[in-house]
Amino acid sequence: MSTIVLNRFNLKREPFSAEIEPHALFSSQGFQQGRLRLEEAVHRRGLALVAGEPGSGKTALVRSLLTRLDSSSFRMLYGAVPVAKNSLHAPIEGLLLDLGEKVPFNNAPRALALLRESLRRQDSQGRRPVLVLDDAHHLGEAGWLGLKTLTNCEMDSRMPFTMLLLGAGCERLLFSREVARDLHRRANGLPRKINQLAYNCLTAAALEGKELVDQPCLEQATSELAFGTTEAR
Repeated sequence: MSTIVLNRFNLKREPFSAEIEPHALFSSQGFQQGRLRLEEAVHRRGLALVAGEPGSGKTALVRSLLTRLDSSSFRMLYGAVPVAKNSLHAPIEGLLLDLGEKVPFNNAPRALALLRESLRRQDSQGRRPVLVLDDAHHLGEAGWLGLKTLTNCEMDSRMPFTMLLLGAGCERLLFSREVARDLHRRANGLPRKINQLAYNCLTAAALEGKELVDQPCLEQATSELAFGTTEAR
């Protein structure tokens, strides 16, 4: 930007720049609420989704969150999903390189296994990984399946990392009203369980090539998470 604007209005830095520092962002009520929800997600581990139109402030919100996390207790990692046939390939390789791992040549399952082990090792050493996966809406069927494999930590006592998914929202209906009500009932209305169950429902629908989450998808997701029907009564 020309210095004319800076001099004319006696400004110390360029206004309305995308490079604004996180501490200088306008902290509206919605912004504060979003950051608090993400902070809770980080400390509880697991997955969190930040959805919105391009330019709505998703990245700025996460940047603000990351500046509030102690770097001695958390390891921040970032990956962007490209528009590609194997959409998860590039971010997985990038995360492995950031973690100092050697990327297995042409072996996606091995790369995912190595990433899981590296994340688990980071957590055991006292630095919980926080993964930010940008443009998550570009994940195709294979990408969602790989992500499910990465986050499948049922054999562990706790999930060794937090993953924040950033992506554009969806305007069309994904859950029928009946399925949404049943999902809420099975999760006892608990936000964390609702998120887990809804995510697995979407994965099941994607793998079946369905445009709408139906009852069989919900049944499959429920069985995978071991949400008993008696628990939801």
